[in-house]
Amino acid sequence: MRLSRLCLALFLLAFSSMLSAGQIRYGANEHQSTWQVEKDPLFCRLSHDIPRYGKAVFEHRAADVLRFRLEVHRRPHQVAMARLVSAPPQWKHGSLTRDLGRVDIRTEREAIHLGEIPARRLLLELEHGMFPTFTFSDWSDARDEVKVSLSAVRVREALIEFNTCIETLLPYGIEDVRNTRVAFAFDSSELSREARRRLDDVAKYMLLDPDVQGLLMEGRADSRGLPRYNDALSRRRAESVRNYLIGKGVSDQRFELDLRAYGSRKPLASNRDEAGRQLNRTVVVTLITG
Repeated sequence: MRLSRLCLALFLLAFSSMLSAGQIRYGANEHQSTWQVEKDPLFCRLSHDIPRYGKAVFEHRAADVLRFRLEVHRRPHQVAMARLVSAPPQWKHGSLTRDLGRVDIRTEREAIHLGEIPARRLLLELEHGMFPTFTFSDWSDARDEVKVSLSAVRVREALIEFNTCIETLLPYGIEDVRNTRVAFAFDSSELSREARRRLDDVAKYMLLDPDVQGLLMEGRADSRGLPRYNDALSRRRAESVRNYLIGKGVSDQRFELDLRAYGSRKPLASNRDEAGRQLNRTVVVTLITG
């Protein structure tokens, strides 16, 4: 009698643990698995829908590094950790699961963010036919183990297109051209070769980024000369910049082109020495974004 009661107790305990520690899996099957590439000269994006759960996104922007994020339909209630492994699909017999470490889960719609090195590791695992999988406790009462997998089915062609896009990205980003200083020689409003090169970069970026709405050009002169003459000189400098950019396709019909001439007022540096005066013989070009 005691033995039968013990067996019954053990069975109930095992059954109870099965109920309290279930497993929930999310991932695209071989028919659902689709990888999409979006691209332009400023960014490349590779994304994969995870049915009923969210989306996996790899992104590389101009002058930045590769990044990964996991977007979820339901925001986590609290910060947590997930275990990341690279699991072989059922048809890769003999392949071993690889432990890729732990990652943070944030209380955001973009619950998981990974930087360049782990993001590249995920792409390599996918390229080799593996299924990167995040495992964590569910966000309601932690009674279930949740597994979210990225499918390697039909990823290779998309990876080729994505990597080709990365190779052709503009080699600079908005922070490289947001505030551009164009220097001028003493008593001159002529653009130097270096000034034209820098303005070429500004024009190219403006024409590619739809968030850029306009341009502010602030002309200055050093303190030598009469104030009225310096006012006119700083205006000619700003007009030289504006006219050059318009010649490169930066139309004032699309962009707000705000031109200001400060003369020797509002100097950027002291006019007491030549180094400071040289800094004041300038036009500062600032991109205005929405």
